[in-house]
Amino acid sequence: MKKPSISGLLVYLGIVAYIVVMTHYTLLKYFTFHTHAADLGIFTQAMASTLYYHKLLYESVDVAIIPRPGPIGYSFLDIHFSPTLFLFLPVYAVYPSPITLLVTQTVIVALGALPIYWLGRHLGKEQLGAFFAIIYLLNPLVQGANSFDFHMETIFMPLALYTTYLLIMKKWRIYYPVLLLALGTIEFAPIPLMLLGLYYALINVKRKRELIHGLITIAISIAMLLLALWIKTILNPAGPTTASPLSGLPEQYASFGFGILVSVIKDPLLIPKLYSVYGTEKFLYFLELYVPTAFTAFLDPLVLPSLAWPLASFLTSDVIYYSPFFQYSSFSIPFIIMASLMALSKIPTEQMKKLMLIILISTLVVFLGVDPLIHFQYQVTETDHEIWNALRLIPSNATVLVQNNLYPPFSNDINAYTQWYPWLKPEYIVAQPNSPWFTWWGTPYNEYVNIALQEGYGTY
Repeated sequence: MKKPSISGLLVYLGIVAYIVVMTHYTLLKYFTFHTHAADLGIFTQAMASTLYYHKLLYESVDVAIIPRPGPIGYSFLDIHFSPTLFLFLPVYAVYPSPITLLVTQTVIVALGALPIYWLGRHLGKEQLGAFFAIIYLLNPLVQGANSFDFHMETIFMPLALYTTYLLIMKKWRIYYPVLLLALGTIEFAPIPLMLLGLYYALINVKRKRELIHGLITIAISIAMLLLALWIKTILNPAGPTTASPLSGLPEQYASFGFGILVSVIKDPLLIPKLYSVYGTEKFLYFLELYVPTAFTAFLDPLVLPSLAWPLASFLTSDVIYYSPFFQYSSFSIPFIIMASLMALSKIPTEQMKKLMLIILISTLVVFLGVDPLIHFQYQVTETDHEIWNALRLIPSNATVLVQNNLYPPFSNDINAYTQWYPWLKPEYIVAQPNSPWFTWWGTPYNEYVNIALQEGYGTY
């Protein structure tokens, strides 16, 4: 049996270190009430409702944006097409807790370093592969996505890395199942993966066998996108009041793709007009995406899929879509890392070493600028202990109305809600007045508490 190389050992140690650090950080957020109903609570309740209440991925948080329930009732599938989510059910059944999703996500993200390393080894540049695997783990946008609750966009990131590696390696028997898993994470996933197929077709125009696989990837991606839109139409014919990922578009452009395409044909200047809204934030986000690898991704055509998300999200005025602290960078990071690796593997050794140094410095600069572990630090306080003790007094099956940051501990309960609907009669209302979520306009718990006191609720 061949002993692992020093490069391999560094990658494995990096993965272990990442899992330890990020697990500690994400659990610290959970125990200090800095995780949220949207979206950790959504996924936890969807898991619990399927396993224990026989309701298919039911979650109450999004009820407010679903005009009326579809044929399977209120469900996460009304909002997002995520069949890959079903694979998390047996994992969640082992230990049904938000902690399970947080830890599982961290492990999966960390394992995304392996195909980066393997690709470098395949290209005859093992040390370069190990270098980019570590750069991936250090990337502050990777950590930003990982540390913000649980999301299928974040799961897309490592799956896209494996998909890209298997495509380049021509491991077709494994490639297509993994491609389907990546496509099944969320409805936007087919767009960058369609561009991945286009990339592969373009670089193999004269190789018919390889060209076919690029075209098949495009076809499967388009079919999956159409399937996602059709299923969402069946399950939720009225449509949600927000249309991901284009919810920040002006209303007349917000239909998925077609509205904006028709409008652009009528007014070619529309795109620069939309891009100029929050232009500074969009420009900074573009830098945060591509500066860590010193723009070297643009030296290889594999950069193409990475452009799908910024080109789409920059049409909107929803700033969370172009923030380093949310999950959406996951659509670009895999292809940026792999494209940079491919680019550097083709240049002379001396130039490669210089660029590696520049990339390391660039990554550290962006790390210092936007890494969540630096800018958002948490510590369990006596107040947190008191809140946990108070929450334990509430029966597990009670009907509860819970503030956003306090919701995840209740999310196994199918009767837990964040919004006070006219038909809801909560037994308990759980709020934290010193939290900014107490007065948030979407769920104004300051108003809820006043109403409850007027209706005769007591305080504890």
